[in-house]
Amino acid sequence: MAKEQLRILYPGGSSWNAGKNGFDGPGPAGLVVFAGGESVMFDCGIEFAGSGANRNRAPNLDIIQQKLSALVLTHSHYDHMAASSALASRELLTDTCKVYGTPQTLRMLPLGMDEMARHGFGDWFSISDILERRTVIKEPGVIELTPDISMYVGPAGHIPGALYAAVKFKKTGCVGLMSGDMGFHEQLVVGASRFPDDLPDEVINELLQRAKR
Repeated sequence: MAKEQLRILYPGGSSWNAGKNGFDGPGPAGLVVFAGGESVMFDCGIEFAGSGANRNRAPNLDIIQQKLSALVLTHSHYDHMAASSALASRELLTDTCKVYGTPQTLRMLPLGMDEMARHGFGDWFSISDILERRTVIKEPGVIELTPDISMYVGPAGHIPGALYAAVKFKKTGCVGLMSGDMGFHEQLVVGASRFPDDLPDEVINELLQRAKR
């Protein structure tokens, strides 16, 4: 029997502005991975930039039709985590859904969501909901997201506390490595990222570049 493939949904905003300035970046990050009847979202950001129709781009959460089993935040930049409260206000989280991130990321999460609310996205009650779901990832290794989903996390470089995640759906055997921004060179404040030795079936980064093993 062929292994079920990962299905990927991209609600993150696009910065494509055809006819004017062309492509000016990927916009706020956010993607949902589905397999075996469950779903995990990686990042949920907003971009406070641009002008006119491109200003304050947020993910299009209307296209998410299934409640999320887990939310994983790769790092603390606002375009990767500041729109998280909108998931709660839209009731897109299961009762058991947790919000995972490193100490550095989860420390900045309230500030990002507060800034989002000041710009008219989300509300204070939803922020409280997200904060109650916070679950700290203290070190690299394997985390059980649900009884049917496990995740290996490792350092992504880029900024302190950034992570990549190799998520495995146990029912189907699907494994995908998700990342936001990554850095493969040594910096003064953070080391370089290294992929795990056992590569997953697919690697998906924030530009939606998708590579099969």
